[in-house]
Parts: sequence; C-alpha cells; structure tokens
Amino acid sequence: MGVLGVRSRRFLPTVVVSVVLVAACGTSDAEEALAEGILSAPLEATSTVLADGFVIPQGVAVIGEDEYLISTRASGLHHYADGETAVVDGTPAVEVFSTGGVIVGGMMDVSLHPDFEDNGLVYLAYLDEDLTFAVSRFDFSDRSLADAEVIFESEFQTLGAAFAWQDADHFFISIGTTDVVHPQDLSVDGGKIHRLRADGSVPDDNPTFGGADGPSSIWSIGHRNNQGLVFDDGALYATEHGDIGGDEFNLVERAGNFGFPNVTSGGLNFDNVPSVSQDVLDQAIDPLVTWPDFTIAPTGVTRLTGSAFAELDGQFLFGGLQAQNLFAVNIETGETSLLVPDAGRVRDVAQLPSGDILMLSEFPLDAASNGELIRLSPAG
Repeated sequence: MGVLGVRSRRFLPTVVVSVVLVAACGTSDAEEALAEGILSAPLEATSTVLADGFVIPQGVAVIGEDEYLISTRASGLHHYADGETAVVDGTPAVEVFSTGGVIVGGMMDVSLHPDFEDNGLVYLAYLDEDLTFAVSRFDFSDRSLADAEVIFESEFQTLGAAFAWQDADHFFISIGTTDVVHPQDLSVDGGKIHRLRADGSVPDDNPTFGGADGPSSIWSIGHRNNQGLVFDDGALYATEHGDIGGDEFNLVERAGNFGFPNVTSGGLNFDNVPSVSQDVLDQAIDPLVTWPDFTIAPTGVTRLTGSAFAELDGQFLFGGLQAQNLFAVNIETGETSLLVPDAGRVRDVAQLPSGDILMLSEFPLDAASNGELIRLSPAG
C-alpha cells in the first residue's frame, strides 16, 4: 500500500508507432483501487514510439521539443533530433557485466547543465573500462562531442546512478548499492547521495560527517539504490529501491541518514525475513511514501508542472522496473496511481516543453535491442 511517512547489435532505424490508451485518467469510472493508497488510473493518451533498438536504456535528457540525448548501458549515447537517431561518437569506453543475472555497469544517467543553451555542457555517469565509476562532462554545442573531461571518480562499482541539478553550480549524483555493508560506512561512496560543484569539486557548504576534518562529497547516507533524483522548489526528492516491498519515495535532507540497511520500509528482506524495525535506528528519516505490499523498483523521476495532463500537475512521475508501469505519486495524499499498463520496464521519464510526457522503456529481455523512446500526448 502507499503509506505517508510510515517506515515499516545495431541501432535500429527510428520507428514511429502511435496507439491510444483508452481509459481515462482522473475519472471515477477508470480508477480502480488495487490496495490502500494505490489506484489503477490509466492515462487517456496517445502513445507514440519515437525510436527503438536501445540496448538497456537508462536516461533521457531533453534538449528541446524534438531533440534528446538517450544513454544506454550497452549501446552508447544516442542523439535524437527531428525523428532521426544516431550514436554519439567519442564517448568514454565503458564496461558491463552480469551479477545475479542482471546486467550492470556501462552508461547510466545523462544530464544537461542548466545553462546548456549557453555552454553546451552534458554530464554523463558510467562505469569505465577499469570498473571505476566516473562522471564526465563534454561540450555538445555543435551536436558532436568535444572537450570531454572526467570530473569525478569513485572505486565503488555502483548498480545505478542519477543526476539532479540544484542550480548552475551544484548537482547531486546518487551512487547505488544492494549490499548491507556500505550505506552506513562513511569511507565508501556507495549507498549515498553526493553533492558536487559543476566542475566536480566538493562544495564548502557540504555536511561534515562523523568527526571528519571537513566536508566531503557525501550529502546523505543510508540509501540502497536511488535511480531517480529531482530537485524541485528548493528540495531534493529521490526514488529508492528497497527490498521486497520496501521501495521508497524520499525527501532528501542535508546530512540525513535514511537508515538502510538497519531500517527498511516494512517489507521483507530478500531472504524473506521481516525487515528490521525502525526503533533500531531512531535517527533514520522516514520516507514520504513507501509501498510495503507492492514492489515497484522505482527509477527516473520528474515533477509535472504546466503539463498536457493538468490533472497530474504537481505530482511526481516515475518509472517502475518490476511493476512495468508509469507511476504518479501525490505527496499531499500519499496516493499512487498506475498510469500506463504494459509500459515495459520504465527507466526514465521527462516532461517536454509542450507539456507532453517522454518515457524511456525496455521490454522483456528476449531481444538484444529492446528499448523504446515513447511520447505520451493527450488523446483526441
């Protein structure tokens, strides 16, 4: 249930295909309660596949109404412009590998500097050939890669990473993990959200943890795997993978400890043992919303404002891997809506200047090139 504040190959040519999702969002006839706080409320929208053939897509960065960058784990960085898609040459070499049957590493999130129109800077997170996690930036002003430089490195082999910009000189980057050792270990970068300056240096006003001599890149600790970050109205929000039924949506506080692995959100650990209760770590920060009876595996997130789907404005949209749906969460009510049935494993979501929604999905892993870039527009 959704509970407020409770812890318990080749790139294929562009393909454009449109279908109409027939159920109405926000109407009582279309909404169906799945559990307390969780509604099935399919969006009345036209779904258009703009491009396909991505190998494990990860992130999408919107340059303009019809121009985007798409990062993928295993098929490079792609540039989509006016219906045409091409691989961006010159991106860093990456390494992918399998752990527990899951392909990890490679490219992760991609993000534009807030002043991209003026400086052309693009930021990319990835695992390099030496299995080092890195953030690099490059100039994409001329729609080709130039002046690439690595601005941050970590020896931690993260399973996922996401960007969010606070302002033109500060960004956040998550470094995810699934282990139960590192999130509380301040000597390790994994299981943390980090805050850096635009050049990769550590801001002087970052927190100082655990008797250290000064601030580090670490902004918050006790996370499992944050694959979606968004900075909105002066606050940082994050989706977080939990254990079984332990996914979270968090308001990330400066120097906050979000408890993992000592405190989880009321589901089951992966050995089916009940999660440790909150009183184990009193200082742990409660999630805004958690779903102890519903596994989502949440990913990229954005907050809608002035969108083409006015009934969703103010809500946070994010993808779900396990649930294979697009979700909206209302932090005022704690309600979570399932918007796009059979959406595939939604990796990222963004709002276009027109107010339409852009969704990056992958479908069952029975093909090497299974990722799609999908545009959702109001039906009719």
